[in-house]
Amino acid sequence: MRIESTRRRDYAVNGALLLLLALMFTVSLLAGRVWLPLGEVWHGLMSPDANLAATIITQLRLPRAVLALEVGAALGLAGAVLQGVTRNPLAEPGLLGVSAGAALGAVIAVYFGLARLSPPRWSVRRPPLTHSAAAAVPSRWCWPARRCRRWRQPVYPWH
Repeated sequence: MRIESTRRRDYAVNGALLLLLALMFTVSLLAGRVWLPLGEVWHGLMSPDANLAATIITQLRLPRAVLALEVGAALGLAGAVLQGVTRNPLAEPGLLGVSAGAALGAVIAVYFGLARLSPPRWSVRRPPLTHSAAAAVPSRWCWPARRCRRWRQPVYPWH
């Protein structure tokens, strides 16, 4: 009985959070410099006519809202993976040096003027390539260390 009530409560909490997510997604389509009524948003999404509301929705607000969902999901997944790999429920990016590595990369780019060397369109055109290269470097260092016996033991801050 106790497991069943806990499971029901988990489903209720997850359902409420999904409803809240859908509500916030809808509000993000309505809100902006020009507030649009719900009817205009619906008409802008479903109508093939090119009016101002349709342009605002399809070109600005919908991509922004979808990107916000994707970034939030990616950050949540990265946090869950970090906690799972380290077996530490309190794990954060500073544990493996992610924050320090990012700060070092920023300092190198600013100090040597690397931002001035690339044309402005380069960073817009090829972000997946740069992101995959940036992700490959830490994984090359962390993967061999994971095979150590010390990494297989759970790490808890209270022990």
